[in-house]
Amino acid sequence: MKVAPAQGPKVGLAKLFRVFLYIGATSFGGGVIAYLREHLVSRQKWLDEDQFLAAAEIGQTVPGLISTNAAVIVGGHLRGAAGAIAAAVGSGIDLVLDGRVASSQEACRRRDPPI
Repeated sequence: MKVAPAQGPKVGLAKLFRVFLYIGATSFGGGVIAYLREHLVSRQKWLDEDQFLAAAEIGQTVPGLISTNAAVIVGGHLRGAAGAIAAAVGSGIDLVLDGRVASSQEACRRRDPPI
């Protein structure tokens, strides 16, 4: 069964990926909801206030990171299943890369311990 996207601005998958990559890579600590709102409502104008609040409410109630949940919801709203995947990967890929860097640094530290 194919999921049809809801009516919204026409957004390319690459643009969706890039915006959520930027949000994921630059947002940390508290205030993620305000940061998401700034990007999705004010800058990109992909959602209005009511749509954003609905996405934020759902994103907070399901397990997982709010930003990733919101990425899936917004990506799905704008471009269907492909948009949800593009936004989720963009939102979370920085976590994977950070983990890879940290684990390789730890492996180097264990191999060559400080004196």
